This record gives sequence, structure tokens and C-alpha cells, in this order.
Amino acid sequence: MREWSIQKEYVEEESGGTGNRAEFRQLFEDAHRRRFDMVLFWSLDRFSREGAPIPE
Repeated sequence: MREWSIQKEYVEEESGGTGNRAEFRQLFEDAHRRRFDMVLFWSLDRFSREGAPIPE
């Protein structure tokens, strides 16, 4: 059985209507660097209303 641990919580206070949010950008930067294997969020509409950003 695999055990999971929480690496970081990305807490956002801004609206999900824009991808230009500090914690949202940090999450994708950390994902790009493979700092974690999985993202868990309680509702897709809370995660983003405009979709995932395209890395530059």
C-alpha cells in the first residue's frame, strides 16, 4: 500500500475566473518541476474557470 503525504497546500483567496493568481501559478510551476505526483481539489469550478495555463 502506498502512503501519501501533503507536500504543500496552495490556498487562493482570489476568484477562479482568472489564471493570473499567485498560488495558481506556483502550483503549475511546482508541477512542472515534479515536486508532487497529484493535485487534489474539492471542486473543479473552484480550481479554475478558464482551464489550465499553457507553459511558456
